[in-house]
Amino acid sequence: EEMRLDLESEAEEELEEEDTSPALQPELTKENQKDIVDPQGPEAKTGLPNKQIHVRIGLGTEDSTATYTTSDAESSKNLDTPVIEDDPLPDVLLRVRERVASPPPPPHVCDRANKLSDVKHFTSTWLSVSAKNIDISEYLVASPPVGTLLEEPICRGDLPASMHTLDHLAGIRHRHLLPHFPEMGLREALQTLTDRTPVSVDLMATRIARSLQKNETSWVVATAAALYWRVVGSGEHAVDCLRHTLHHAPRHMKDIPLISLANILHRAGLYNNALVVANMALEISPKFVV
Repeated sequence: EEMRLDLESEAEEELEEEDTSPALQPELTKENQKDIVDPQGPEAKTGLPNKQIHVRIGLGTEDSTATYTTSDAESSKNLDTPVIEDDPLPDVLLRVRERVASPPPPPHVCDRANKLSDVKHFTSTWLSVSAKNIDISEYLVASPPVGTLLEEPICRGDLPASMHTLDHLAGIRHRHLLPHFPEMGLREALQTLTDRTPVSVDLMATRIARSLQKNETSWVVATAAALYWRVVGSGEHAVDCLRHTLHHAPRHMKDIPLISLANILHRAGLYNNALVVANMALEISPKFVV
């Protein structure tokens, strides 16, 4: 059994020059694909077609507007715009257990890691329902003809708050204040949601919107809707759809929306909120590799 992992690594590396000559402009790397072995977790099942992408990880993009750093997030904040204050970490997450604790690495290891990676860049991660042996095409209506006017998949924003929707977290409760971060690294995942042959974003969005109108309680369709809003950059609408998913999905499936939600909160700089949500996903599927 295999899980497909598409790794898009298109972030540009900065070349440092000691002299005063102009910096060289590196070419963007091509998309690389590789397979990883399924960890045989509790959710691993057989019978999935090879064409389906289970996990998508986007490291930047050729579109400079879609790659953000911590400094970008800070500079985008308007002094007149309210800022979401991150929640403190629960005490249980602050306790380091001896059985999982490890000694700190030596300085030369840290120095090498800093040179090889830019820790300030955000990574877009998306977990497909196909990882849980669900064919999303069975939940979507037929694709509309080319040229159809765009219809966007709007999820209910007035869904009653509950522990399932995680409204006790500041990032969820104040989702209307989330910054606008288009995640273009997930664009191909949206375009190839039902087939390896990509379709336009507008066409897929319309198909998802009509499917959501047909079945308003489908958590599978709401997951696809959240992916669309992440691509176009609306954190508020994406969280609305993920709240919908968390409300309707069975517990053993909730790690799918939780991974997306943690990613959105991390990109917004709400690191404690993101850690809480990611820990919830880990508790549901501790052996599932993302």
